[in-house]
Amino acid sequence: MRLRTLAHATVCLAMISPASARLLITEVIPGVTLTQTNGDKVELFNTGPGPVDLTGWVLTDLDTDALESNPLAEGTFAPASLSVPPLGAGQFCVITFVDPAAPAGDNSGVTAQPYGLSITVELEPGLTRNTDAAVLLDPSGNIVDCVVYGSPADTPASDPIGDLRALTLPDNNGYGFTGLSSTSGWTGPDGVTLATTYATHAVQLTPPLDTETATGSGSIQRINVGPFWMEGDPDGADFFVVTDVTSSTLGAHTFSTADGTVALRTRTNNLTTYLTNLDASALDRPKIATTQDDDIFDIPTGLDRTRFRFIFDLMLAGDFPRANFYAPLIDYEVVQWNDTTSGDVWYILMELDNADEANFHGWGTYVFDPDTVTRLAIEVPHVIFDSLTHEEGAAMLLPIRPRVLMVAGAHRRNSTVITPCDGTDSGGQPYRISDPSHSIATVFHVAHEQYTRAFPSHYTVQLHGFSQATWGAEPIDVIISEGIAYTPPLTNFSQVLKARINAQNFFADGTDLTVAGVYNADVNFLGAGTTTEGRYTNGVQWALACTSSAATSSGRFIHIEQDLDVRQEPQHIITALLETIGQLGIPAGLTLLGPD
Repeated sequence: MRLRTLAHATVCLAMISPASARLLITEVIPGVTLTQTNGDKVELFNTGPGPVDLTGWVLTDLDTDALESNPLAEGTFAPASLSVPPLGAGQFCVITFVDPAAPAGDNSGVTAQPYGLSITVELEPGLTRNTDAAVLLDPSGNIVDCVVYGSPADTPASDPIGDLRALTLPDNNGYGFTGLSSTSGWTGPDGVTLATTYATHAVQLTPPLDTETATGSGSIQRINVGPFWMEGDPDGADFFVVTDVTSSTLGAHTFSTADGTVALRTRTNNLTTYLTNLDASALDRPKIATTQDDDIFDIPTGLDRTRFRFIFDLMLAGDFPRANFYAPLIDYEVVQWNDTTSGDVWYILMELDNADEANFHGWGTYVFDPDTVTRLAIEVPHVIFDSLTHEEGAAMLLPIRPRVLMVAGAHRRNSTVITPCDGTDSGGQPYRISDPSHSIATVFHVAHEQYTRAFPSHYTVQLHGFSQATWGAEPIDVIISEGIAYTPPLTNFSQVLKARINAQNFFADGTDLTVAGVYNADVNFLGAGTTTEGRYTNGVQWALACTSSAATSSGRFIHIEQDLDVRQEPQHIITALLETIGQLGIPAGLTLLGPD
C-alpha cells in the first residue's frame, strides 16, 4: 500500500498485489515546448507478469490542485472503440495528448513514438509546466500510480505517513525555480511545517543524465529510467525529473527500451563448496571484498538500487532469463547452478565473474531456489567479520531450502564512509555505509525490502556472530531477537526456536552446553534494535529505517547472534530451525509445482 499527498493535500492511495500485473508511469513531458500547452506525453510500462487491457483506464492531472471530481471526464484513453491491443508484460505505451481547442498548428509535430504502443487522445486543459501531477487510475477508479512535479513553493514535501519524496530538480532547469534540496522546515499550503529531513538521494540527480536544450530556456536535465522506477518509495514508482523538450519524441532511455531474455550461463559443481570459498586467489568463488578500510565497496547510486530492485523482483518471480537480460546494467549476471551433491538446480544473481575484477562492486551474491515452498529467507550480512556465518548460511541451503540466501559482498568495514544511520558498533564506532545491517544505501537492504514486500507472510533469518570476550562471560550462547525490546509470546518463531535449541542439549566440543535466550526476556544486549532490515520488516518506512526504531514487532524478522563454538558446529542450529518450521506449521521443503 502506498499513500501520497499531491499538491494541496490531495491523497493518492494505491493498493497493489505483488502478484498482479502493474502499470507504472515511467516518464512525463508536459508539452512540446515551453510555450505550447499541447502535446503532453506520458509513458507507461507494464511490469508484468501478464498483459493489461487498457480499455477504461484513466490518465488525468490535477485540477485546481485536486483530482477532478469526475476523473473519467478528463484524460480517459483507450475506449473500446479504439480497439487498442492489450499492453503486454515488459512493454511500453506512450500516450500523446492533443488539445482539440488548441490554435491551428499546435498539433503539428505531435507524432507517434518510435517504440512501444502509441495512443493519441484528447485532453483539455492538459498538464501545466510549473506544478502538476500525472495520475493513473484503473477502470474501477483506483489510483494505480501518480507522479508529482513542481516548484518548492507549490509541491508538497511529505505526506501524513512520510512516504513522499520531494521532487528535486537541478538549478537552471528551464522552469524558473531552483531544486528543493531539503524538506526540513518546509511549510505546505495547509500551514503544516515539516520537521523531517529526507535524503536528497531519494531522486537521483547524478550521471547518467540526458541534457537537452528547451526553446528559450537554456540547458536542462532529465532522467529517463525505462522500466525501472526511481529509488525512494519501496512500494513502487517514485518521482521522475520532468522537462520540456524541443523534439516531439521522448529521448532515448538511459538504457535500452527493448525488453527480452538472455540465455543463462550454466555451472555444474558443488554449490556449498563454491559459496564457502573465500580464497582471494581463486576465481571460482563468490565476489566478496574481504578487507577493511580500502573502499573496494562501491556506494550504489539511487539508479543502481532502482535497477537492482527491478532485477531482484524478476528473480523472485522466477523470470530468470529476463532478469539476466537486465543484470549486466549493474555488472551482474544470472547463473543456473546444477548442484552435484543434490542434483538440484539453483539460480544465482551474482557479480560478473571477471578474472581482472573489472567493475566489481561488493554488492553480494543472491541464491534462489525455484522449487522450494519454504516460507523463509536466510541473510548473511556480516560476511568475514562474523566469521563462519557464510559457511553456516551455505550449509542451510540443502536441509532448509530457503527461498533466497543473501550473502553480503563486502566486509562491513570495507568502506571508510560513515553511514547516516544511527547506532555504534561494539567498539563504540559509527557504522560504515558498507555495513548491510546499518545502511539503507546497500542493494542488500533493497533485496530484503523486496523479499519482505513480495512475501508478507514469510520469515527472514539473519545470521550473526558475537564474541564472549567482548560481551562478557554470559551463560547465553545464542541470542535470538525480533529487533525490538519486548518479550515475544511463547508461540512466536523466536521463542519456539529458543526452546528447540535448548531441547537438544547440544555440547559444543563435547563440553560446552549450548544455551539459547531471547532478547529482552533472557538477555539485555545484542537485540538488533538498530538493524535496518529488522526495522523495515517491523513496519518502519524506508526513509526512516536508518534512524527510527520500530514500535512493534511483526514477529517475522529473526536475528540470531551466536558465539564461535555454535558457529563452528551449526548443525544443531539447522536442526532447531527445521523443528521450529515444523512446529509452527510453516510450509517447507520442495514441490513439483514450483514456488507459491
